[in-house]
This record gives sequence, C-alpha cells and structure tokens, in this order.
Amino acid sequence: MKINCEAVMERFMELDKNERLPLYITLHLILCRECRTSVRMLTLAEKQAAQPLAEYVTVDSAFMQAVLAKVSPITQETAVPVTMKRWVVSGILMIAALFFFPVFSYMRLPDSELLTVSFYLLFGCAVAVYCIIFVGGNMDFFVKQIELAKKSHQTS
Repeated sequence: MKINCEAVMERFMELDKNERLPLYITLHLILCRECRTSVRMLTLAEKQAAQPLAEYVTVDSAFMQAVLAKVSPITQETAVPVTMKRWVVSGILMIAALFFFPVFSYMRLPDSELLTVSFYLLFGCAVAVYCIIFVGGNMDFFVKQIELAKKSHQTS
C-alpha cells in the first residue's frame, strides 16, 4: 500500500496549481486517510504561503535596523579604511631590487648568466604572488571601485 501512496503523492505533486485531480488520485484520497491528511496539509500550506505578509516593515523601522546591524556588523562608521602605503612601499622595493640586482651581480660575477636567469625567474614568481595577495587582500576595495565606476557610467 505504501508504494501506491508514494506514487499517488508523487503524481499529486506533479499537478499544476488548480489542476483537476485524476480519478485514481481522488479514489485513493477517499480511501487513504494518511494521504488525504497530507494533501490537506499541503493545500493549506500553499494557501498560507500565497497570502501576502500581514505587516509591512519599512527600512527605517527599528526592527529592520537591528536586523541589518546583525547581518552586516561592519558598517561605514566602523570600517577600517584601506591603506595602500605598505603595498606601495613593498612594490617600490621590489622594483628597486629588480633594477639594482644586475648591477651588483655583474660587479661580483661578470659571467653569471645562470644566476641572473634564476633571479629573474624567482623574481617573476615573487611579483606574481605579490599581485595575487594584493588583489585578494584588497578585494573589497576593488569591488567598491568597480561599482562606483558602473554608477558613474550609468548616470552619464
């Protein structure tokens, strides 16, 4: 009997809203108290879900402000401003190392092509990691800048 009940409930769930029940489902619901109760509860739940909310809450209400404070604890007042000073200084140091390494390496070892190639490969990897960490660590800043740029293009 359970297999039949499962098949009937599956078919009932496949029906569109306000679609007429097939005869075999109607007969089964008349005979099976469990399925009849399930269909009644599903119908009541659908009606309840279709009704609009009884009370509308505005964004300015105290309740909504409390919810927003819990959802987003970092507001504009408590947000730490993004400083680029450390990133810029470390980038300048990397560029200085890029320019000064060949000078110092040729002064000590004039025929050190292997050392120079290995340095540039290592330095390229370091620059790639630096860029990845920079963008990943400042993702919020870049997202805000992109959104501001989109808003300025939309208003223009």
